Amino acid sequence: MSLTSVRPAVVLAAVAAAVGGALLVAPAASALDVVPAEPAVGGTLYLANADDGTDYPVGASIGWNDPVLALPAPGDLKNRLTAPPGAEAVVTFVGPQGRESDPTSWNATAPWDLTPPGQWMADVTPYHLIAPGNGTPSGTNATATASGDYSLGVAYLTAGGQRVAPGGLFFVHIHLTGNAVPDKATYTWTPVQATGLAAGAGASRAPTGQQQWPGLLSFVAPASAATTDDPAGAMVVVVDAGGAAASGTGWTVVLSATGVTRTVATGPGARTVDASTTTGPTTTDPTTTGPTTLTLTLVSG
Repeated sequence: MSLTSVRPAVVLAAVAAAVGGALLVAPAASALDVVPAEPAVGGTLYLANADDGTDYPVGASIGWNDPVLALPAPGDLKNRLTAPPGAEAVVTFVGPQGRESDPTSWNATAPWDLTPPGQWMADVTPYHLIAPGNGTPSGTNATATASGDYSLGVAYLTAGGQRVAPGGLFFVHIHLTGNAVPDKATYTWTPVQATGLAAGAGASRAPTGQQQWPGLLSFVAPASAATTDDPAGAMVVVVDAGGAAASGTGWTVVLSATGVTRTVATGPGARTVDASTTTGPTTTDPTTTGPTTLTLTLVSG
């Protein structure tokens, strides 16, 4: 699994071996798409027709401009998508699958008034996402012309609207069939189920570089470079005390770049590794030229 940092020259790769004979096996295909249990994820939502409140069946084809509501459960027109503690704002969004917790990746959004204890029948009509995002393509019309897999959802934000609040992300997967005329685009949808280990990719793309995911291993990367002597900024690797450390599992962090390969740190044990001085090239370490790979290996013992 390759994870791209906010600096294009730095590539993070996480390789996990089977621990204690345990092996993660993908579940059989079902009406739910399994996604990593990242702290931001509050759960799935369900789509309903805003005109009459009837449910859209899973897999139904929906027009980009068809009015759509987000419900906490099929047919539930009473309850809300609960806002987590600390939520300061709420938006609806469409964005790339796997990067739902990264607001900088979203293709389009729409801001709404935050109504505690949460949004009731939130409008997630794609055509109503009026604010172009930083993702590519940018804007609801541009996205509607590009076929592909996206996520559509509701996100409660914190940190001045820069981060998704823990437990504040509700979404479904959609498969978009684009059309040169945006309001003629269509999509099908599938609810999601959060399970398994958190993805390091989300942390490496966090806007502020401060977010840490629970689980066995995770990456935390900076928002921007620091200096020419530290082009990747302060990149840290977190081994969660409730995962690898608790089981006494061994681990290693190895840096590989043109002209150099060295072990940065080893475990077991929970610790934070500052890899900022190892992610070249730098003027003090000219041997670390070209793309840099930071590899985490989880080993038994």
